[in-house]
Amino acid sequence: MISAVVTARNEAELIGRCLLSLKAQTLTPSEILLVDDGSTDRTPLIASKMKVKVITVRHSNTYLSKREGLLRASQPLVVAVDGDTLLGKDWIRGAYGRLGSRVSLVTGHIRPLSDRPVDRLIADLQNSNPLYL
Repeated sequence: MISAVVTARNEAELIGRCLLSLKAQTLTPSEILLVDDGSTDRTPLIASKMKVKVITVRHSNTYLSKREGLLRASQPLVVAVDGDTLLGKDWIRGAYGRLGSRVSLVTGHIRPLSDRPVDRLIADLQNSNPLYL
């Protein structure tokens, strides 16, 4: 019922935790797709060892990588996250619970896996402004 699309480039240090957080969801995705944008590290290898379908692209653009994942997703509902994101165990259930006949997009709270200032800023902005379209 739900596909999870994870976009990543050179996220070997963090991708395992991200994928584990998807697999530990209380509402688990039917499939997890990693769209790897030309990583030169072990990112795709780690994902494939975790039984995640790896799609390799060379876009150098997060939007195009997410688009590729959306096009390849086999389920009618799709969640998309970046490879350096750690999700709370109820993240998919919470997003799914907000879907209705008039909602086509839900975003919610995230926690970055790194302490880089830019990652903390993005998470703070996202978490203070959840979006329901």
